[in-house]
Amino acid sequence: NNNPYVDENKTRRDWVKEVGFDIPGTGEVLYFTGCTAGLKLPETAKSTAKVLKAAGVDFAVLEDEPCCGSVMIRTGMVEEAKKNAEKAIEMISKSGAEKIVVTCAGCLKTLREDYKERFGLDFPEVLHVVEYLKPLIESGKLKLKKGADSKKITWHDPCHLGRALGIYEDPRDVLKAIPGVELVEMKTNREAAMCCGSGGGLRSYDGALARKIAADRMNDAEEIRVDILATACPFCEHNLKEGVESIGSKIKIVDILDLLAQQLE
Repeated sequence: NNNPYVDENKTRRDWVKEVGFDIPGTGEVLYFTGCTAGLKLPETAKSTAKVLKAAGVDFAVLEDEPCCGSVMIRTGMVEEAKKNAEKAIEMISKSGAEKIVVTCAGCLKTLREDYKERFGLDFPEVLHVVEYLKPLIESGKLKLKKGADSKKITWHDPCHLGRALGIYEDPRDVLKAIPGVELVEMKTNREAAMCCGSGGGLRSYDGALARKIAADRMNDAEEIRVDILATACPFCEHNLKEGVESIGSKIKIVDILDLLAQQLE
């Protein structure tokens, strides 16, 4: 099915019909949606497209996007993952992409590091969309407006983005560039940040433990009295929302791209 959810893969591009503008299937900059945004969190995919368009970026989305293979790698299906990677590279090379942007931290780790280090496969440059957008915000190409009211926001470091790839400051800099945002850190952050509870296949193996870890992380956020917890991993977003329910928190969990889309001028 080309995705770990065993969903109809042809539906993963359905969100494109709802953004209000055409997105080609080929181009120099490719937005690799990922299975979770494409199939389970299409609002994040739509937000990403709107933000890229607002920044003046001409970008493409594959017509039949494959899974990156992250779940295969993390669960020991190495041979299957290699075949999947070879297929993904073939499809992406046909698109003419020279640069790939992603919203999923797991996709980023897989495409940027695992394809080369595990399988010896060459791949175009891959950036998380916050890495790609930061210079566009700094140069004024992407303009952000102040929201209706000021917000206290904390940042949850996804394991794949932080500990795996060392990307800590770019998302914080992007958040601080939003007018009216006060960024407040949880007691464990950056290299010492707690996992959301959904990493490494734990959510599939022991859902109760994954939810307990998410509740613990939300208690960290409650201690600093924030309105919003932002992150950049669909697995983190989904699991932390369960943590919110577990402890009865009123903190809103959002993907950083959904937040940016709300602040477009």
